[in-house]
Amino acid sequence: MDSATTASSDDGHDPLSSSSSPNYSNLTTPSGVPSAQALIRNLKSTLGTLDDTLGELHGQTVQIALLGGDSEHQAARDIDNSIRRQLIDQDQRQKQGIQEIQAILDDILHREVVEMLKKQAEDDIAREIEDLVAKQVAICLETHIPPNLQEEIAGQQKELEEVQRHLHNSESRRSNGALRSNHEDDGLQVIYKTDGSVPDNFPSNLKALFSMDAATSRALMVEYELRDVSDSKERNLNRLLQFLGVKYQMVRDGGTTQRVGCV
Repeated sequence: MDSATTASSDDGHDPLSSSSSPNYSNLTTPSGVPSAQALIRNLKSTLGTLDDTLGELHGQTVQIALLGGDSEHQAARDIDNSIRRQLIDQDQRQKQGIQEIQAILDDILHREVVEMLKKQAEDDIAREIEDLVAKQVAICLETHIPPNLQEEIAGQQKELEEVQRHLHNSESRRSNGALRSNHEDDGLQVIYKTDGSVPDNFPSNLKALFSMDAATSRALMVEYELRDVSDSKERNLNRLLQFLGVKYQMVRDGGTTQRVGCV
């Protein structure tokens, strides 16, 4: 491993220098926070309304006292004091409720933000380690394995991938051969191209395959590098049916095309 480290330092390239810095721009506000904040705003608004109501009632009580005699004045004071006590008590209860909600909100916000930051950091670290390991392995291979042996390993890996692809395609053709036209919605098993990919317009089931238009059938023939690409829809489709392992053929009968099962 010392030689790997030396090779890394000789070219003046630090594997960590190419790593991207953590990105926390996608962090979102925890669920429930906006609704809790709206509740607090509503409670504060209610408190303001209660304060205004208290002021109006106090003013009305003073007016009653000024217009009446001693008995009316005393009654007005009693009403004013009773209303004031009730409103003050209500005000205190709502303020206490706001404080409790705010404390819960702060706790939820703190815990969820910490959890999101922790997950983001763990994901970033995992990516950094994966990139670093891949670079160090590549350096070790170049240092300790001769070029001709590397080429041999690459060739064997390619052969293994081809064998796996052929095995998959054989199993897919066997499954496709069991499909029947009275179950057209049954899915087709995919056939890989030589590069290991699947065409974007690969039919999902027998129904899509049988109803394929001329342009699509021709495009699939080209993508799979099949020979004898024709301008005839039926001919291309029959070639595809055979290639995919589907045991049907399209037969032209007068002005219509019918599918015939093959034993």
